[in-house]
Amino acid sequence: MVSGRSPHPWRFAFAFCAIAVGLGLVPFAPAAATTDAAVTGSGSSEAAAAVDQWSADVQPRFPVAYSGSGSSQGKDDYANLASDFAVTDVPYLGIDPETAAEDTDRGRVYGAAPVLADAVAFPYRLEVDGKLVRNLRLSPLTLADIFTLRITNWDSPLISHDNNGRKLPSLPIVPVVHSEGSGSSYWFTSYLVAEQRAIWRAFNGASNASQYWPRQGAEVALDGSSSIGDYLAQKANNGAIAMDEPNTALDNDLPVAAVENPAGYFTTPPAYDVELSLTKASVNTNPSSPHYAWPNLKPLYADKDPRSYPLSYFGDLYVPTSPSDPRMSTAKRQSLADFLDRAECQGQREAGVLGYGLLPPKLVTIAFAQMSALKAADPGVDVSKDTIAACANPTFPKGHPDVDLIPKATPYPPDCATAGAGPCAAQRTDATALELTVSKRSVPQHHRTAFHGLLMYRPSHTRIIATVRLERRHHGHWLVLAKRTTSAYGRVVFHLKPTATASYRLAYLGPSARPAVSAVIKVSVRH
Repeated sequence: MVSGRSPHPWRFAFAFCAIAVGLGLVPFAPAAATTDAAVTGSGSSEAAAAVDQWSADVQPRFPVAYSGSGSSQGKDDYANLASDFAVTDVPYLGIDPETAAEDTDRGRVYGAAPVLADAVAFPYRLEVDGKLVRNLRLSPLTLADIFTLRITNWDSPLISHDNNGRKLPSLPIVPVVHSEGSGSSYWFTSYLVAEQRAIWRAFNGASNASQYWPRQGAEVALDGSSSIGDYLAQKANNGAIAMDEPNTALDNDLPVAAVENPAGYFTTPPAYDVELSLTKASVNTNPSSPHYAWPNLKPLYADKDPRSYPLSYFGDLYVPTSPSDPRMSTAKRQSLADFLDRAECQGQREAGVLGYGLLPPKLVTIAFAQMSALKAADPGVDVSKDTIAACANPTFPKGHPDVDLIPKATPYPPDCATAGAGPCAAQRTDATALELTVSKRSVPQHHRTAFHGLLMYRPSHTRIIATVRLERRHHGHWLVLAKRTTSAYGRVVFHLKPTATASYRLAYLGPSARPAVSAVIKVSVRH
């Protein structure tokens, strides 16, 4: 994801190992004999890709219907008993300071389980001489000035200073913001309150964070991340820059601005740096507190680790934990417990493939406490297999959530990412590590077997479409048996009927001339 960084070998094993990334293909084992039931939820549009993937994973055991209508709407739906769960990037605030509307659970008891690591990113469309600029750098002060309309043109000396003297053309800046309540708005305004209070107060009229951005002047307000991505994808909107999630850039082949951190390095929000930053986060876990489930992200704003991305945050899944919740039954609580287990364990690996960061162990531990709370509300719920000891979350060794693998595994940025050097050259590489597994190494003749291919590394913020081939060794040459056109990460499956004992491999053919190949696997055919 990060321009100018080399692959880190640990990442292959950490985020995308073969036994877990199934994108729906890894079998979902039942927790127990307890019957599950359909559940419905709503909330964060930014989390929709991951929630939809987890929902696909647990079918056909039980359906999960999710509407990515925005964090604020999701919280309202939950409080109004219109849903079984909510996914939100913003905690209940009591009273929304921007709209003065009530923002509470209205007496509906809930447990907050962290589910996704994310970040406020700044995807943009800036073309110079018909070519998209892909290595833009912006300091926190410059970002504050852009989104509060103090800087309105790309030829600003402050922007040039951030980019080590590089001059950009005279072109109006069009800030793009969310029109609905969103986590991006809330956590960016929280950052401005903490770090650029005077600028924010002059623009907002008050020194408070808000899940609703107070759109002014030339700013364009759009509903949801998909709408923002569609807007930036249009060449006619040259000069636009958005405040949104990293996946908006990924899904539309757009760059994101590198943001200067307290250590003086300009970093972008890949999984690496978001995960590392969130190891510094803490959460109010006292259900009796008016600030229950509020994350404390201020330590991130001052983190002088060169790898940090200060605008990282995480989203929660709210589940009903009262024994008398009117929407709940034993079957529904079982579904929610099983769904949470999927999200926290194998689902984290899938989240990494989809472009999100992975949750640090201490946040996963909080989520498992909510599974226990579901059982405490209803003894009929079985969580005997939904345990953190059995969790295959890649941020800690299995059975050892007290060991955080993230800090040692996160690579350092290159020297060109410092304030006095660079900017780093934009790199768009298709380097990919492959792994091939088979369902059976010995099969009867004419029986089908499944070859599972795993593309384990995505090095940039670009969704690359390429060809993956399954090949068989034959008289000293590799014959192509099947091929798929797919993205440069994730899983691809080939079903074949081997006719003779042979060796197989996977080959990935991207834009470069040199293909990547997997290790060879021999499959025996029994006659």
